[in-house]
Amino acid sequence: MFNLKRILLGLSFVLAILICPILASADSGGTWEQKSDVPNPGGLYKTSSATVAGKIYTFGGQSYPESSVDLNAVNMYDPSTNSWSVKATITKSNETTATQLNDKIYFQYGALGNGNFNKYDPATNSVVLKATPPG
Repeated sequence: MFNLKRILLGLSFVLAILICPILASADSGGTWEQKSDVPNPGGLYKTSSATVAGKIYTFGGQSYPESSVDLNAVNMYDPSTNSWSVKATITKSNETTATQLNDKIYFQYGALGNGNFNKYDPATNSVVLKATPPG
């Protein structure tokens, strides 16, 4: 029997690898152009992202293809300057999920959602633990 959660998780990893270089669509003409590379060599793997105020934030993950190297950082991409900067440090980084709500980003780490639930505030560049998993 197939494990649907593992299949979906695997597909999300493949998509993360495929979008390592930031690509932007031109407003006219419908063509794509490569933007600045992510700040770690080889791109990101097992990471998540969310946007606040027109900036893209990534949370942890692993360096690709050296998938055993954990990246314990919040990175920010600013499209207006086409540049990346390292923001806050996070303690756990592998297999994160993230979503944006009211100019804050909530993220959780761990395979199949078994890690701590955190809140990142881009305005103060701070990470606050919101909840731990039961058990």
